[in-house]
Amino acid sequence: MLTPNLSLKFQPEVWPRVTNPPNPVLSPQFADLRGMTPTFFLTSVRDLLLSGTVNLHRAFVQAGVDAQLIGFDGLPRAFLDQLHVAGIG
Repeated sequence: MLTPNLSLKFQPEVWPRVTNPPNPVLSPQFADLRGMTPTFFLTSVRDLLLSGTVNLHRAFVQAGVDAQLIGFDGLPRAFLDQLHVAGIG
């Protein structure tokens, strides 16, 4: 549990209440992404962060960044981290 005397920078659950949501610190998709290096986005259709990944990819593309998005069907969030359980990784 966080104590009341800690700075807001250590309490991300508070940021949306005290920071404008389009602030690039809170939502990178609102940052100036021009000039970013080529970026590869990997997700799956069961990923809880699927929408955020797609939206950030779209922002990269709109900024002229070479960005690729791959979405796997039927796999859970962080599926690549789970490959060693199946003896694949």
